[in-house]
Amino acid sequence: MRPLATGLPASPGLATGHIATTPADAVASAQAGRPVILVRSETSPEDVQGMARAAGVLTSRGGLASHAAVVARGWGIPAVVGADSVRVGEHEVDIAGRKLQAGDTITIDGDTGEIFAGAVPGTTTVAPEAATLLAWARELGLEIGAPVAEATDVSSGAGLANSAGVLRALMIKGSASREALGMALLTDEVQPTLEQLIAERLVEAGADGFALTAKGKAAALAQLAADQRSWGTERAVAALDAFQKLDRIVKETVTAWQLREVGGAPARESA
Repeated sequence: MRPLATGLPASPGLATGHIATTPADAVASAQAGRPVILVRSETSPEDVQGMARAAGVLTSRGGLASHAAVVARGWGIPAVVGADSVRVGEHEVDIAGRKLQAGDTITIDGDTGEIFAGAVPGTTTVAPEAATLLAWARELGLEIGAPVAEATDVSSGAGLANSAGVLRALMIKGSASREALGMALLTDEVQPTLEQLIAERLVEAGADGFALTAKGKAAALAQLAADQRSWGTERAVAALDAFQKLDRIVKETVTAWQLREVGGAPARESA
């Protein structure tokens, strides 16, 4: 079966369900016993009630550190984010030109980022633990693992951001300003690398900052696969075991804050 579109694989697993375009619809479907995929342009703390009842989450914007990605990983929900060919309307979704209605069935693969119309046979496949570890480490701006081949050799000058680092950062963030990229990569020398990546059509500039093009996303996913190979599953599992305790505490704290009530009603937080 060919996928309709591909986004970023944000949380592993294969999930099939009916499309819901609002958190309220996701909750209602789940209460009726129907598995649901919550499809949003992007999520915020206001969406967590629906996310908690969803079999999977799909967004058209965002990166591996977006709200949808972080919450989905914390709850073990398959998720695909940053699928820019997905357009979310009122009770309908357009995926790469194919219009689907709320209630139609789709499948998302959080291991590959693929999106399918209908149900896809098979069981949930958990990605190597390295994927989760690497994603969380990069959210903290940490470079881990052995050196790997870079997508583009821009410069070897001291302090200059390398292209692989910029691609990783934009895959995580979805979009970012030059200053934000500099902070993530611990360097002020980002502009020359951005100009080179724009010339190679891997990165584009927009109103929200810099973002990956379709070609750039493919290069970033290839870089992620290379990172996973360089680590190896056994080493990654050992590191993940040491990391999980703190990770769990942080996620539980954030979730409790998002689900808290103020004056007997759910608190409303800005994204």
